[in-house]
Amino acid sequence: MKSILHVTTLMSLPPVGGIEIVTYNLAYHLAKRGYKTTILCSGERNNEVSISDSLKIVYIKSLILNSNLTFPYSIDKIIEEVIKHDVVHIHFVDSILGILAFLIALIYKKKIVVSVLAYLEHYKCLKYIIRMPLRIFMDFIILIIIELADIVHVKNIGDLYKVKKITENVVLIPDGIPELYFTIPKKFHKSKGSKEHIVLYVGRLDRLKGLETLVKAANIIINEQGINDIKFVIVGAYNKFYYKLKRMVHNYNIEDYFYFTGYLKEDQKIRIYDIADIVVIPSVADYVEAFSLVASEAWARGKKVIASRAGALKYRVKENENGHLFNPSDPNNLARKIMETVYHNTHNNFPLPKDTLSWQKVADIFIKLYNTILRSR
Repeated sequence: MKSILHVTTLMSLPPVGGIEIVTYNLAYHLAKRGYKTTILCSGERNNEVSISDSLKIVYIKSLILNSNLTFPYSIDKIIEEVIKHDVVHIHFVDSILGILAFLIALIYKKKIVVSVLAYLEHYKCLKYIIRMPLRIFMDFIILIIIELADIVHVKNIGDLYKVKKITENVVLIPDGIPELYFTIPKKFHKSKGSKEHIVLYVGRLDRLKGLETLVKAANIIINEQGINDIKFVIVGAYNKFYYKLKRMVHNYNIEDYFYFTGYLKEDQKIRIYDIADIVVIPSVADYVEAFSLVASEAWARGKKVIASRAGALKYRVKENENGHLFNPSDPNNLARKIMETVYHNTHNNFPLPKDTLSWQKVADIFIKLYNTILRSR
């Protein structure tokens, strides 16, 4: 195998957001093994960033409406990059850039791997008036792509069952997390005299991530149940939605119980995981939880997860083993689960789920996959 082209929508440095983190880390670990890797994505201008001798990021000047809708101004650079690589791995197939890269790779007879995320769920979060025609069109396009790709990659058992109805060329490979998370958790002692329980959220500050539900649940716990020995720590880069959350917290008069950290590096995140009692993933849409890196990080640090029944979470969280499930957008249900877990079931001894792997191991699996499809020429 000579080279791999990874196609996604956007790529910030450092990467922020699930797809960006996954694409970057896989490409990075393949490059560390000596494989020439390129990440192709949309940008505000045409430019290239060299991460190492074996890894570069190529930005194509595009009209960027949001993270899902980016429109490249030219396809010449896409053609150039596809031609130079042996395998084209499209991480975000339901995008204009992903579709164009797929078609070009097909024309030039490249081996194609497509990652399908939350199949048939993406456009449910759009307004109904535009959702139906767009969903019908995109479902048709994705169906064709799934049928024509050499390998379809999915990340959870639900997507595996759906895609298997279309093609047998499908593999389930989980996302990885940094090796740092598999070190022995340190025993951080809370400050002397403190008996506070820490509820942790890690991730993007976004409506679809269910943070409003978490704030409402906190209000129920603190103001309605009268519990005051609890803190909610929110880890995630500040954005416009952050200010909405701050207003909510202020309006409920629970500011003393919330701490927003902003963006944190991995070693800083690990420290907070280690002092937390539980980790909450309150997402409200299947689409935003095609796998959940946060769940893997929490389990690797020995923490139970309270998660909504959304996306892959409903398959990955095992009730009364590695966590608990609650109904999406139901703050009363979430509040009850938090109180039950923190005050009555704080033991975190459970087997590490088999789909919680390091990026090194995930990269090894993909290398075998790429080599297999290249040998099939």
